[in-house]
Amino acid sequence: MPVKLLHLTNFYPPFSTGLAERQCALLVRELAIRNHVNRVLTSDQTLPNVPDHEPHVNRRLRLFAPTGPRDFGRLYLTQRHNRRVLIEELEQLAPDLVVIWTMAGLSHSLLWEMRRRRVRTVYAVLDSWPRHRLRDDPWYWWWAAPLPLDQKIFRRMLRELRLAPAILRVHPADRPHGLPMRPGFFASRTLRDSVRLAGFDVDGTEVLPHCLGREEIHPAPQRRDELRRLLWIGRLDADHDPLTAIQAVQELRHQGEMRFSLDIFGRGDVTMEARVRDYVRNAQLGGAVTVRHASIEDVAMLYPSYDIFLHTARQPDAFPLVLVRAMAARVPVIATPEGSANDVVRNTDNALTFRTGDPSDCAEKILRLSTDRALLDALTERAYREVLDVYSAAVVGGRLERMLHHVARAGAEPEA
Repeated sequence: MPVKLLHLTNFYPPFSTGLAERQCALLVRELAIRNHVNRVLTSDQTLPNVPDHEPHVNRRLRLFAPTGPRDFGRLYLTQRHNRRVLIEELEQLAPDLVVIWTMAGLSHSLLWEMRRRRVRTVYAVLDSWPRHRLRDDPWYWWWAAPLPLDQKIFRRMLRELRLAPAILRVHPADRPHGLPMRPGFFASRTLRDSVRLAGFDVDGTEVLPHCLGREEIHPAPQRRDELRRLLWIGRLDADHDPLTAIQAVQELRHQGEMRFSLDIFGRGDVTMEARVRDYVRNAQLGGAVTVRHASIEDVAMLYPSYDIFLHTARQPDAFPLVLVRAMAARVPVIATPEGSANDVVRNTDNALTFRTGDPSDCAEKILRLSTDRALLDALTERAYREVLDVYSAAVVGGRLERMLHHVARAGAEPEA
């Protein structure tokens, strides 16, 4: 039975900033294939010379900067505009459900507005936005946090003249933690646990991982006569730890294994990038290690040309989609068992894991894969089958569809 869905998100492709927005668009497309009615309400952010002809996307919301504006007048006008746009969408579409994707840069008063109207909502938490609600919501910040003197005096005046209650009845600045994150789903168990630790009620939520579209899964198996080319993709920062991958290659060369080369693709911390390049130069690894600027999306089609994928993260991402892309390309994975990677990799089953921050252990695992063809073939085949069974858009879209049907049958949102 088709369901009418309104999707609320801060960005939406092609005007997007990361994997969360990509996942949103991918699942909206899957729901459309299944004949559900989809309407996307998102920000007015655009890119020059990028056409936008999607009739189901309404790009009228206005975003706040993460640290401002702090002027009440500008904040209030943005609040009023966004509330009006949301109400128009709710009245025109009369959705069965509203799916909340990523709210960074949007005021959470919109969530309270839907609760007040008893609109049934589903939270799709694909990144860490709930943990940063207070930081990213200048409207709440203006009412609850220390202010510059002029704004502090103005806020006191609104309260003393009893204007504040009337404003806040229409545009609530209630503590965001008061909204339970359910019904809903998270991209990984690690992400859900981090939101729980931040004080949110996440009991009863599900885990629906990031997924790959049909065109992103490579059908032909890769046959490698010899493993030589290592690939690392990620953000260049201490959390993702590209230095451990480089030091693993250095360790291999110290052992006389000169055949291995490593390509690092990423952007990020300028200090870390300089440190990485300096290390490669000082260790005289210029012929073995290259560091290139690229986004994760830019290098998505390069996986099949490599022999081993290295994942060296020390701190968890919301979801390590790079691992799933490597698995889909039948590139064997060697990874740290940190955070959300634990949702994906299992040592000697679909990948090899190594001790976090230990380049010698990483090098040992590279050599093990390069000399054990039976293990290599078993890992890559099981990983590939898992992509088809767990991480394809068709499978994840089907799970989301069942959840939405269940929530829609449950009735209206309880009154606030």
